[in-house]
Order: sequence, then structure tokens, then C-alpha cells
Amino acid sequence: MSNFLNSKGAKAGYFALGVIGIITLMFFVMSNGNLSAANKAPKIKFNQTSHDFGKVAQGPQLQYNFSFKNNGAGVLKIENISTSCGCTGATTGNKKEFAKGESGEIQVTFNKIGRA
Repeated sequence: MSNFLNSKGAKAGYFALGVIGIITLMFFVMSNGNLSAANKAPKIKFNQTSHDFGKVAQGPQLQYNFSFKNNGAGVLKIENISTSCGCTGATTGNKKEFAKGESGEIQVTFNKIGRA
């Protein structure tokens, strides 16, 4: 009976070791996939991230273009730009996708009417 328990315990140990090995292998396969996806990701880099118009009189709109470059390996897709105030707007124009190394601009408009 003792040999039977020992062989049964050994089988359970090998089974547990096999399951742990499979889980470990799956972890490495999945993490490698994520690393390669991260290496193919776009990365936006702005020349500057803020602009001060200074003191402005009430009147028509002011505009400023923020230049950027896609420093990543993948295609940069700008699908939606939102601003924090109804007095401002932002757009990339008709261009929405920027390849690796490609530069672009986001045009910001400030509506000064009714604001000083």
C-alpha cells in the first residue's frame, strides 16, 4: 500500500509541476505579444504643450498651431480632440493619421468675442 501512495503522490506532483509549467509558458507568450505590440505603438511628441496669447483685447478669434511628430513605430490616429472650454476649438484639419516619423499640427482657436 505504501508504494501505491508514493507512486500516486509522485503522479500528482508531476501533474502539478506540468500545470505550473504550462501557466508559466502561457505568461511568457502573452507578455512577449504585449511587448511587441508596445514596440509598434505610436508616440506623439509636441514641440510645446502650452501657449500664452498674453493680454488680448475683446474682438475676433485668435489661432495657434501646436506642432507634433509621431516618434513611435505605429500609425498615430487622432480621432477626437476636445477642449475644456466652449470658447476654444481644436482640429488637425482633414488629416487624421500620421505615419512613423511624420509631423502634423493641431490648430487651436480661441473665440474672444464677449471675453476680455
